[in-house]
Amino acid sequence: MRVSVIVLLGLLTCGVVEAQTSTTAQPTSVDILVFPPTGNLSVITPIATRTTVIGTLNTSTGVVTPNGQCGRAPAPPATGPIVNPTQVEFDDVFAPGKKCVAFVPPGLPDGSGYRVVAVATAVTCQPSATGPVVTPCPSVRSQVGVPPFGVVSVRTPPVAPTSLVVLP
Repeated sequence: MRVSVIVLLGLLTCGVVEAQTSTTAQPTSVDILVFPPTGNLSVITPIATRTTVIGTLNTSTGVVTPNGQCGRAPAPPATGPIVNPTQVEFDDVFAPGKKCVAFVPPGLPDGSGYRVVAVATAVTCQPSATGPVVTPCPSVRSQVGVPPFGVVSVRTPPVAPTSLVVLP
């Protein structure tokens, strides 16, 4: 797009300026990072991470098509403490007013007060007009998800003995 402008630098001059357009890269996946209850999230390492694919990039058109993880109605608000969650919900980047879900990493140790953040990743982006193309292209971390949650191992009773025979 070319835009003609008049520049005033002590005298009147005509010039042509290239207008820069900008679009936000659409994510194809979201990483869910789980952190312990305490510590500065910018310096500590997550205790677990899990990636959920939320869209597919059409390489010929450059358009990301959301999959079944997005386009959902918002879940009802949680009541009481959350224990052993399996999913998190976040705003749908493809459809305003809808939600996407991603999966919590499995196998977390028993504990409480876990904190979770999300990082969206696009296939590529170019953060500045003169900078390099970044592949893959992660977003900054989201705010901490609410509420904190706990994990309690579910241990079912042992299987009953079978083929019981009384011996002499």
